[in-house]
Amino acid sequence: MKKEQIIILQSEISKKNPQITLEINEFLTELEYKNISFSGNIFLVGSGGVENDFKNKYQNYKEPYFIISYDKNNSLPACLEIISFLKMHKKECYLLSGGASLVKEKLTYLMKNNICISYPLKDDKELLKDEKIAYIGDVSSWLIASHIEDEVITNKFGAEIIHIDYDEFIEAINNVKKVDNTRFKEKKNKIISLTEINKALKIYYALKDLIKKHNITALTIKCFDLLDIKHTTSCLALALLNEEGITSSCEGDMPSLISMLLLKKIVNKPSFQVNPSYINEEKNYGYFAHCTLPLNMAKQYSFDTHFESGIGIGIKGELKNSSVTILKVNNDLSRFVCYEGKIICSLNETNLCRSQVKILLDDPIENILSSPFGNHLLIIYGKEKSSLISRLSSSNLHN
Repeated sequence: MKKEQIIILQSEISKKNPQITLEINEFLTELEYKNISFSGNIFLVGSGGVENDFKNKYQNYKEPYFIISYDKNNSLPACLEIISFLKMHKKECYLLSGGASLVKEKLTYLMKNNICISYPLKDDKELLKDEKIAYIGDVSSWLIASHIEDEVITNKFGAEIIHIDYDEFIEAINNVKKVDNTRFKEKKNKIISLTEINKALKIYYALKDLIKKHNITALTIKCFDLLDIKHTTSCLALALLNEEGITSSCEGDMPSLISMLLLKKIVNKPSFQVNPSYINEEKNYGYFAHCTLPLNMAKQYSFDTHFESGIGIGIKGELKNSSVTILKVNNDLSRFVCYEGKIICSLNETNLCRSQVKILLDDPIENILSSPFGNHLLIIYGKEKSSLISRLSSSNLHN
């Protein structure tokens, strides 16, 4: 075991950005961690995409694990995935966020109060019995706490799970010879050309072909692989599929997809898969963002590049200032979290994914930090918490 120290986690992409490195160093200076007496190891998550790096090295360090978000560049959602992974493995861990001064205060006075709770699974094979769900590719490597065994889904909800090889997906893309871009011609701009729109639409048409071929009702896709292979994204494709009612999630995130399907089944509403990107515990609000959303959830939208890569198309959607409900199930389908709040405004931050909202929660927002189920949450319009708790509780999920 290595001695107590601070370990900085950064993706290879973020290491190439001197501004991010400067911000991290400034955060450390303000934190004054060398003056804090602690037992354990501090992991400062400097960007998204570091979860697998943490998974590969965390056992070299002793408990407890202090996971710190510096609230920029998808640090917080990565922290939530890491904390979920550690709790899944019954490790003593603490998530600290909210700015350097608040993190310093928490780190100094932190009390040990985390409890791991698990519940026995019981079958409820009626809820999603008509669903045929496809993995396209596998789970993204950074989703270290977001995998569900196929038989768990089938035994719990009755859904059928299939796996489509990525080579078949790429072949389907290559077989698309023509796309109809009529709807999106006016969306081209100085950043996104019609050529980029056509490339993104080929992903949509390829997925539609696979849906028809395999009789799929829902899918999750390992979307980041497209950046290197096809130099584009699936953000527009998933926005269109979700608009059409074909429930689709990013990054091979099956717990998010199951959450989306439950929302569709119980309250018949599309959902916005988001990263919790910033949490303000004092004022009980957070920023939530992603680069795709169902187009019918947006008041209006434009096209930008994908945030992390600067490649392809990301959807920059403006959402209604509306009451909302937030849901997520865990990775053994025994528990869920559910919150209500209100969208205060859509945002235009440069260091977050393209579709961004500020939400004031009715529930204590620290619950998102203390009970994370991975790095994504699902947002729907309207107050539906009571309906969801009632239906999911009757299906032997616990809140």
